[in-house]
This record gives sequence, structure tokens and C-alpha cells, in this order.
Amino acid sequence: MVSTPGAFPEDVATLRQRLEVLHRADLILSQVEDGRLLQREFLALMMEAAQVESGTLYLLDAERNELVFAVVQGPAGVAQALEGRRMPANWGIAGRCAQQGRPIWVPAIERSRDWARDLAERSGYRPENVLCLPLKARERVIGVVQLFDRPADRPFSPADLDFLGILVNDLALKLENAHLLSTSREMVERLRALLDVGLELGTTLNREHLLGLILERVCQLLQTEAASIFELDEASGELVLCATTQPVPEEVGEIRVPLGQGIAGWVAREGRTEVVPDVRQDPRFYARVGERSGFVTRSILCTPLVIQEQVPGREEVFRRRVIGVAQALNKREGDFTRSDIEIFEGLARQAAIAMERVRLYREINDLFANVVMALAEAMEAKDPYTQGHTRRVTDLSVAIAEELGLPPEEVLKVRTAAMLHDIGKIGMPDAILQKPGRLDEAEREVIRRHPQEGERILRPLQHLHEIIPGVAEHHERYDGTGYPQGLRGEEISLCGRIIAVADVFDALTSERCYRRALPVEVVLEEMRAEAGRAFDPRVLEAFLRAWEKGRIALTERTAAS
Repeated sequence: MVSTPGAFPEDVATLRQRLEVLHRADLILSQVEDGRLLQREFLALMMEAAQVESGTLYLLDAERNELVFAVVQGPAGVAQALEGRRMPANWGIAGRCAQQGRPIWVPAIERSRDWARDLAERSGYRPENVLCLPLKARERVIGVVQLFDRPADRPFSPADLDFLGILVNDLALKLENAHLLSTSREMVERLRALLDVGLELGTTLNREHLLGLILERVCQLLQTEAASIFELDEASGELVLCATTQPVPEEVGEIRVPLGQGIAGWVAREGRTEVVPDVRQDPRFYARVGERSGFVTRSILCTPLVIQEQVPGREEVFRRRVIGVAQALNKREGDFTRSDIEIFEGLARQAAIAMERVRLYREINDLFANVVMALAEAMEAKDPYTQGHTRRVTDLSVAIAEELGLPPEEVLKVRTAAMLHDIGKIGMPDAILQKPGRLDEAEREVIRRHPQEGERILRPLQHLHEIIPGVAEHHERYDGTGYPQGLRGEEISLCGRIIAVADVFDALTSERCYRRALPVEVVLEEMRAEAGRAFDPRVLEAFLRAWEKGRIALTERTAAS
């Protein structure tokens, strides 16, 4: 506080009164944690100290360069008419106070050219005089306090102004500290969200889980009602809803937005973030999505999902490609801020990385699966009686694994092992594989080496180490009488036990040169009788459930005649 020369001497009663006010101010500032309650109680205390009946506390929104009516106290209806409203930071008497950063006393408001008459008319309140005090923290204006209608017979003395200046400075310091604390906490929360998502990216390839986590964080940090992600379908040129925090009724089906239409379509086409505070005022708004989903959109923050991809044939040159858009919908309080945009764009980058990483992983796995299947089918081409066997055993094994409730990554291992379960036959003599009759004992002994041969072929391939047990053990029997190692019970890998069931079922229901395919009912009965001997009872039961549910179907090739 700057001392005012010639301050009026104070009587003891006035000094006691001001000490009491300072004590109450300290209590409010130290004990009230809720920011809005603190503002309201402190403004009431300042009005009491200034001996006025009305007051307004403005806070400066520096990002939008506006003054916000944070708290309004006065005649009935004034608060309802003004609280929450905004005005330019250089507008009115309060705006001049904020711009100049010094107290302003206006004894006759109606004669002031700065008076915001339209706001006064809207509230129905016509004050006669006003004292404006800037809220300053570290020499920076963060708001304004206005005190209206000081009685004409008790003008403010220099000591009054000094005292009110002390109060307003204490409030400014408290508000600034609270703002800094809130900003720090918000920053920590947002950094933690980015870290959490980053850690999840490194531990899972479950796209639905990753996108759901990101959208959940968006709603928490930005305080929005909903969030969603659309993926660009390049073939159709449409955006397809692929993740949302709002349930979409099944009967609605797939939700699509044409590229370039709606705010999401515009953002995808233009490749830049867009904020729309009120969609009703934006001609780009695509209402059909809301009509189909039942969700009412009021405000949107939308940003493109962008990846950097290498230009073919140019190793060091990358280009920017939009693969979709992310939306934050309906800010619960106020408008989207610059801070909201920054964290949203950061989370959107994580979403784009997750989507592209999963896509590339799936492409690699599909390519790998196609190569493996081509290899297996090339091997089967040597034996016309077993063509299609690998594909059928693979489908059966996947159905059993899923019926057992195995997680997706384990199902994938079963699928790969099933595709390669007979790879060891690639080194078997054609004379044995293509023999048009039953094999003799020596020939059977050669064929029985194919699980070990398959293990030998796959052992150098680091990527396939986890599926080798399924290849090496699919001819083991649950009672220990199988081959090549005579493993018993759960000594046999689960993958090996699954493929064993699938392999026998397909073999018995398929035509062979030395016998016809058996009827399915006969095969199922024989397999049930082998539970606990040839097969793991739990795995066989899963197979039978999959059969009863129609998840296993015989092709014309394997159907018994």
C-alpha cells in the first residue's frame, strides 16, 4: 500500500472497527477453501468496510481479454442478471480501472462517459457513485472490485482508501496464490494423464482399451459431458465413429460423417483444431449424428488425428497424414481454454499413435499369417488327401481357445501354432506323404518325427518361440501315451492340448485314401469316450460347447458322405 499524504487522523472506535475487519479478513482468507465462496464472503466484507449496499467483483480472463462478473451483490435480481456475464477488459469504468491499474472514484456515474449503461439497464439498477479498486498481484491486474453508492454525507477519506486498498491487495494475493496452486495441480493432473496413456501404449495393443482410456481422461481433465473419436475410412471418404464415452443404441448401427461435412468433417479435411462455443451458430454443424445417437451437442473442441509417415522411396522425408478426428463435447462450465486445447491436442496425438500402432501391428500379423498359411498350404499340396487340413484345424483351435475365455494375445498364439502344427512334414519324403494306402510301421515312425522336426525348423525364429510347444506337443495324449515325449496331463502345454482336439476331429471327419470320413455324431461320441485319456476334459468340453453353439461348421470337403 502507498501511504496517502495528509491522511485523516482516526478515532479509537474506527481503528478498533478496522482491526476487527482485518481479523475477519484473515479468517476468510485462511479458512475458506472454496474459491467462489471466498470471493462472495470477501466482497461482502469489503462492502461492510466501505459502508455501501452494492458491489461487484470482476476477474480478468487474460486469454480472452475480458472481465467476468464473478460475484454481484446488491438489489434483488441484479446478481441473476449479471453474474457470469462478460465484457471487454477495456470497457466501462471497471475496464478503465483494469487498464490503468489504479483506484478510480466516480462521484456521479450518470455523467461518466465510461459508464456501461446497457448493462445497468439490463440489471435494472442505477447506482449514483462508484469506487473501483484494481486487484493486483505482483504488479499485474487480475480483476476489479467495484463498490457502489457510498452515502453522500460520508465521503471516502484518504484513510478509507488506504484501508480498502489493504483489503483488496490481500484478496488479490489470495486469489493469485489459489490460481497458481490450481494451475499447478491441473498441470500435474494433465502430465499424469499423458504419462498414464504413454505407459499403456507400451503395454497393450488393445485399441478399444487405449481409446477408451484417452477419452475418459479427456472428459475428466476438460470437464466435458462426452468425447469421441472418428476414424477416416479412406476407401469411402467418410469418418466412422470408432470410440465414444456415450453409449450408442445397437439399432443405430454405424455412424458416419462425410469428409468435409460437419465440424468433424471440416477439421479432418483442413487438418487443424477448431473450437465452436455454440454449434447452433455454426452452419457447418452436422445435426444427423445427434439425431441418430440421441446426444445433444452444444459446444465442440475438435482436433485432427495426425501421423507422420515416410514418403515411399525417400527414407528421410515424412509427410503429415490425417487418420481421423477427436472431439470433446459440451464443456460443463465456461468455454474451452487455450490450456484445454493444448492438453486435448496432446491426448489426440497419443490416440493417433495408438491407432496407427495397432493398425501396423495388425498388418504385420496379417502378412505373417498369410505367409505362414501359404507355406502350410504349399506343404499340403504335396498330399492331396490333406489339403485344407491346416486351415480347418486353425479355425477349430481358435474356436476352442475363445470358448475357454483365453485373452486375445493367447488366442493369437494358438492360431499361429495351429497354422504351423504340421510344418515338420515339409521334410518328410513324398513317397510316404503321397502313399495311396496305409503306412507300415517304419513309415509311421518317420511321420511321427514331424512334431520334433517342426520344433527344429521353428527354433531359430525368435518371434515364434512361444508357439513351439503347441507345434511340438499336439500329438501328446492326456494319459501320457502320446508322442514324441510321452507328456502327461498339464505337462502338455494348453496350446498343444487344444490343437490335439482340433487335429483329431478334422482327421476323423475327413476323407482318407484308406478310409471314408466318419459321421460327425460317431466322431463326437468317440472323442467323448477319450476324455481324460487322449484329451484334456476341460478342452474337450470347450470344443463340444463351441460345436453346440454353431461356432464349428463342416465344409463340403470334410463332410461325411
